[in-house]
Amino acid sequence: MKIGAPKETAAGEARVALTPDSASRLHKLGYQCIVESGAGTAAS
Repeated sequence: MKIGAPKETAAGEARVALTPDSASRLHKLGYQCIVESGAGTAAS
């Protein structure tokens, strides 16, 4: 199963629904995590 984390498009929102830790845990369970390029850059 694939899980996607797109960039947030709402004004003023910088968070991403998938953290590196949660992506790692999901990957170990057999899921494929896909994160959109640029997701989270506004959160830095």
